[in-house]
Amino acid sequence: MTISKTRTVWAFLALASALGMGCSKKSAPPSSESTGQETSPIAAPETTSSAHAAAGPGVCSAHIAAPPPRVEPVTRTCTATEELAWSKDSTGACLDCLFEKGCINDRQTQGQECADLPGGPGSPQEHLCLDTLACDLGIRPQAKPAPSRGLTIAAYCARDQSAQACIASPRGPCAAQWNAGFAGQNPQQILSSAAARTTPGGMANAIAGCANYNCTMCL
Repeated sequence: MTISKTRTVWAFLALASALGMGCSKKSAPPSSESTGQETSPIAAPETTSSAHAAAGPGVCSAHIAAPPPRVEPVTRTCTATEELAWSKDSTGACLDCLFEKGCINDRQTQGQECADLPGGPGSPQEHLCLDTLACDLGIRPQAKPAPSRGLTIAAYCARDQSAQACIASPRGPCAAQWNAGFAGQNPQQILSSAAARTTPGGMANAIAGCANYNCTMCL
């Protein structure tokens, strides 16, 4: 193995740990990824061809606007990223947690949603981000547990793949979405910047990583 390959493998292992943490406004106990200890085996997701039925128009916005306020949204109208989180369970539990833990935009934190990418709402960049996030969270295609549950990078690299094998040919359940979300980058480049919010794939993975550490009900 060359020095470059060796460094890539170590970078992969470090990234696999970091991607489970994400951001948080409140302190939380270390996850199994951050300690390097497994608490229980994580089963591979079972996928189905049917997508999760999204809530009707306006239902998400009605939830975040309802008193007493449970969240601190920037506006009282759900963004596409927030609508996607709402569609995970249509109860608001996932969405509320993402707000509370700073995984998505609120009055304290900005620039953390798919629409914040260049082009803004409705742009190709936003759509690529939403597609990646939907797969990471097991919404589209539907999967339970979600492909990224416990280890965000597992959505790109199959759970039985070594780092070197993934660099050669990633075969995780969301590999196609990740590749599209990091257009023009090879697997090694994707793995080195998997949660960078400057790309559609990175923005989606940063949200999924934050959910992994703080909002497991989203997964």
